[in-house]
Amino acid sequence: MKLWNFAISGSVVTLELGLNFRRKFKDLFYQYNLFYERMSQGKKYFNQWNSNNTLFSIYMGSNDIKDINFINNNRTINENINYIVDIIFNKIECVKGIGGNNFLVINIPPFELAPINSKNKYNYFKDEIFYFNNLLNKKAEELYIKYKDINIIIYNINNEYKYIMKNYKKYNFISCNDAWKLSENKVFSKLDQYFWRDNTHISNKANRIIAEDINELLISLNKN
Repeated sequence: MKLWNFAISGSVVTLELGLNFRRKFKDLFYQYNLFYERMSQGKKYFNQWNSNNTLFSIYMGSNDIKDINFINNNRTINENINYIVDIIFNKIECVKGIGGNNFLVINIPPFELAPINSKNKYNYFKDEIFYFNNLLNKKAEELYIKYKDINIIIYNINNEYKYIMKNYKKYNFISCNDAWKLSENKVFSKLDQYFWRDNTHISNKANRIIAEDINELLISLNKN
């Protein structure tokens, strides 16, 4: 199996709605162009993939959710979310036009439960993420109806976070609320004792649990 990674950590879907410091991380438009210039028909690596053997995964929107509350562009928060999700699915259709048929879209985690919200300063995340994730589901259903040969999966990482946090002892975490980076005894060897690495990111162990769950989902779908 080959992995082609065009993701850029810290990026947003569109720099139009991102805070200024995001510009060094680029956006989905830039990442799509990286893919297009290398993997589309006639390009260097076009023969390395085809419609049947390739899964395109998109996990974006988290940084946008954090930024749009500080952007003043005369749109409501929900209007900005609509705009962001439309861009995501526009790019999915662009990849579809090049030959991509299989897509895995990961929704937004429950950041209202993250250490960043320990003082309830960001309770508004809950409603905004709920709206964003519901819109992902709606757009995916519309795309599935539009194209007979498309496979599109929405992975509910939001629910998976909540499940792990509720059952954190089952996974041998010592905490589901505290961040390792903010702990008094911040020793790297103890990182995987925590679900949260820092205010908004999860630990390596937590990421492995998520990855294994996604893999099990894909295997179950492949059997069907």
